[in-house]
Amino acid sequence: MKEFIGKLSFETQEKLKLEFLSKNFGAEIIGWENPQTEISLELTLKKNDATAIQIEDCLDVKFDKELNSLHLKTNERDDVNKLRILIKTPKETSVTAESKNGGFKIKDLIGKQQFVLKNGYMKAENILGNIQAKSTNGALSIQNSEGDLKLELTNGASKIHKQEGEIKVFSQNGPIKIADSFGNHFAYNKNGNIKILRSKFREAEIENSNGGIFYVLGNQEKGKMKIKNKRGKVQLMIPEKIPYDLAAKNRLGRLYMGLDGEYQSSENDSVRSIQMTKGAGTLQIQIENELGSINLVKAHQHTENIELPDLGKILEKVPNLTAKKKIIEGLKKVQKKMNDLDLSNLIESRIGQEISQNIKEVVDDIDDNKQNANQLSKRIVKAVKEKIQDRALNKEEQETVGERSRIKILQMLKDGKITTEEAEKLLDALEN
Repeated sequence: MKEFIGKLSFETQEKLKLEFLSKNFGAEIIGWENPQTEISLELTLKKNDATAIQIEDCLDVKFDKELNSLHLKTNERDDVNKLRILIKTPKETSVTAESKNGGFKIKDLIGKQQFVLKNGYMKAENILGNIQAKSTNGALSIQNSEGDLKLELTNGASKIHKQEGEIKVFSQNGPIKIADSFGNHFAYNKNGNIKILRSKFREAEIENSNGGIFYVLGNQEKGKMKIKNKRGKVQLMIPEKIPYDLAAKNRLGRLYMGLDGEYQSSENDSVRSIQMTKGAGTLQIQIENELGSINLVKAHQHTENIELPDLGKILEKVPNLTAKKKIIEGLKKVQKKMNDLDLSNLIESRIGQEISQNIKEVVDDIDDNKQNANQLSKRIVKAVKEKIQDRALNKEEQETVGERSRIKILQMLKDGKITTEEAEKLLDALEN
């Protein structure tokens, strides 16, 4: 049973200080042009016959107009199952929030944001100002923001996209991903992978233990980078035109050089070292690893544009409403994955090209030899297995192959090469 309780409004001003405390709930906080603050509540009761609840029964509110501060604290009631809190504030608002079992979404705010979370997530978008967040058993996501960033996580993933400012991430038991960002960045992890893509820096320090480091450099001419790992792989992809001075050292692990140019190599007491300078050498790179490999390879400049099938033309062929929903869900999943995944590691590798070519040959052959869903599914699986039986794909590569297969299935439905029922079975097979 859902019940909309109502709204509260306060005559706040810009530079608002908002404090939110809760044991079991989080909130969505959005900056808007109005100087007022508006709080909306919607809840789900555990029993249909529960007595009507007022907004004050769920939320304790204290507003100090003189100090321009707003204090919110949720009242933990046994008869409330879910509580959704939407807070619209002036754009220039600084938030301090703490919750043990609730998640937060913040958007379009200016000011310092501070969060302490347990068993909850935090997503921030379009924030102008510094962000500090501590999380236990929850993920942190920051995108399209500007300001210094400090994240501390235990048992949770961190994802940072298009952040401008200094980035510091301290993580244990969870992956770190930083993409398309600018500013000094420092990432320290234990028991989880670190992935950094096309991010520019003046200074970067990346350390890991019990996890891999995958780094694709952006186009920049100077800076200092230190990468240190233990019990995990290091892969560094460098664009061809970057002038770098590189020193790599590995103990008890493979060191592969896939960069063009001359370099010096030495080995002493199970430690292999490589030194290489290209051009002016203004980008200084130091890499150390122990009990894991180091791969130094070229970052290809091309990207692969994958054209998704036209949804309207597909749905014209589908008479059944349930089937329509299935196809829509499949296409949405493809589009989301293509936006989220970094495909460079698979697309630019020979194994990825071979897998793609094998799938293409199977699909092309259908023109002359139409098969049912089970036969087609087996052929696609076989086409992939032929190229990976001697090499295990990592999780991201597996997802990429799966999304390409979904695109092929939807394209075949659009072209009339398979029926709606066959498309449903193929999509189900990929899910399983």
